Amino acid sequence: MTLWQSPSTQYRFLELPQLSLKAKLSSHLPIHSAKTPQLIPISDAFINAWNAPIHDVWDPKELHDRLVILTEGFSTLIKKGQGQVDITEKEGPHDLVTEMDQGIEMLFRIWLGQHYPHHKIVGEEGHKDHINPNDVYWYLDPIDGTSNFIEGSPDIAIHLGSAYHGKPWVSMLGLPFRPRHASGYQGMSETHYMPYQKPESFVIGTEYLPHKKTDFLILESILAKTGATPHRMKAIGIHIYELMCGNVTAFFKSRIKFWDFFAPLGVMELLQPGQWTISLYLDEHTKLNPFSNDPDFITHCNKKNLDNCRIGTVIITPKHLPDLEALILQEIIAFGSPL
Repeated sequence: MTLWQSPSTQYRFLELPQLSLKAKLSSHLPIHSAKTPQLIPISDAFINAWNAPIHDVWDPKELHDRLVILTEGFSTLIKKGQGQVDITEKEGPHDLVTEMDQGIEMLFRIWLGQHYPHHKIVGEEGHKDHINPNDVYWYLDPIDGTSNFIEGSPDIAIHLGSAYHGKPWVSMLGLPFRPRHASGYQGMSETHYMPYQKPESFVIGTEYLPHKKTDFLILESILAKTGATPHRMKAIGIHIYELMCGNVTAFFKSRIKFWDFFAPLGVMELLQPGQWTISLYLDEHTKLNPFSNDPDFITHCNKKNLDNCRIGTVIITPKHLPDLEALILQEIIAFGSPL
């Protein structure tokens, strides 16, 4: 197994690094190339985005613009490696990880550590930093929809999302198999906004996992009471993108993990401000903005990150349907599903 090489003018390739799950992507460990090497040729733009010094580490636009270029490289690696990488079972047959998940997260960690060492990271596949209210912090899901990736489906996304002082800072929803990614940064102009269009039909979405019987019953009850049609998919980032595109009306998910939704919700807030009601319920009575930097909430998040990482229930509804959120929450509570 050879040592991983960083992209440069001397090595004009992006290579997928790989570490065992037990290594937890610790930055002090040696980085090796994947057992089945996956690499792509890269452009001068990628080499510059990867290596050139940052002019202003507090400029979200500069960070965003480089991230757009990097995500193109990550996406190409994902497309090249689908069906070619090893798969590992984490906590059961429904909780899988591939060396692509691990490698994409490692690539971003390497780059961020080189240019933004003061940023904190909580990743699905790696170390979970302790965050503070004044930090710029990231939640990473390198491949949202891992089972889709394994099955050869194009319905996958890359989640790279950050927040600062209670607002999205820079967020990327990478869409490797779609024509374009969705991304944004704090302070961007209205010319970059993504117009919201009301869906032609009433559609309720949630993550579809066949073994989650209670979730299935909750959705069926909501559909019966609203007359909506379902949108079931094993990729939360794709769900949220479909909301922004006007193909889905609303979305909910109980017992969600932060990296499942943080980046796509950041993109939604940045590209379609004022169009959505986005609520995070820690329990039946505690409702928060998911980007809150309230010290008690940050403490709660740090504890969850050391436990099972399940933060609560997310409900996303359009502003023009103000009563829909309460109805969805009522059904979740009625079925006794833990928030």
